[in-house]
Amino acid sequence: MMFQNIALYPHMTVKKNIAYPLLVSKTDKDPDEAVQRAAEIMQIEDLLDKYPGDISGGQQQRTALARTVVQDPELFLMDEPLSDLDAKLKAIIRKEIQKIQRVVGKPAIYVTHDQQEAMTMSDRIIVMNDGHIEQIGTPDELFERPNNRFVAGFIGNPSINFLDTRTSVNGDLVTFEEFDETIDVSEYPDIYAEDATDSLDRAVTVGVRPQNIEFTKNEADGLIHSEVFLIERIDDRLLVTVDSEYGEIQGYSPPDIDLREGDSVYLTFDWADVHLFESESETAPQQAVEA
Repeated sequence: MMFQNIALYPHMTVKKNIAYPLLVSKTDKDPDEAVQRAAEIMQIEDLLDKYPGDISGGQQQRTALARTVVQDPELFLMDEPLSDLDAKLKAIIRKEIQKIQRVVGKPAIYVTHDQQEAMTMSDRIIVMNDGHIEQIGTPDELFERPNNRFVAGFIGNPSINFLDTRTSVNGDLVTFEEFDETIDVSEYPDIYAEDATDSLDRAVTVGVRPQNIEFTKNEADGLIHSEVFLIERIDDRLLVTVDSEYGEIQGYSPPDIDLREGDSVYLTFDWADVHLFESESETAPQQAVEA
């Protein structure tokens, strides 16, 4: 197990810290050989005679990881091991942990509150809320097909936009009353489960991720009128926050639209990119049908 507090003994050298689990367990392994292999995996062979206080935070993390590797466990347990690191060091150690897992070929259970860590490191993710499992799936499954509003809001950065409305149903035709927009749900089999229309004839929440929002200054091409509140540069893109009757909505501005704070704009989205949740249960219509 690797703890949130790396818990290195300050009076022991790096070598003795790595070897300590072997001494406690009284294993038959050659401690020198095992420590050398673990240090090589973590690329800290030249630090074995130093003390924790003499090495950097990243090197301390590598030492703590080597201490778990040296035991050759059947399973790694990691309890928020990166929570105390700055963003740059987090990214570095995150790669190291993934490399270790591939080199030693052992499964790992990794606990984190950082959804970016979960999305970038995991083969499968368990999303928990208040002690209960909300959804289990691959990163792609959780991002593209969240079971409920909690999972949709937790996965994704920037967070998904939620827009409350009400629907009316006529066969396969669903009208979103607030938007005055009617769609044929049979055209979106990946979004709306077969026979899910009954569960849509009620108050719903439309979830749209910022990367699926489109801005326009042409009223005829837009669904929601809004005013630009804030523009933030994210790498080579502009993240735009607007005020609307639905509250704040975030989206990325295309390079061909000149937007300034205070501008009046309209936004729209492709219905194939929408996530729907029943307002009362906060679950996706597919879940209601499958249940």
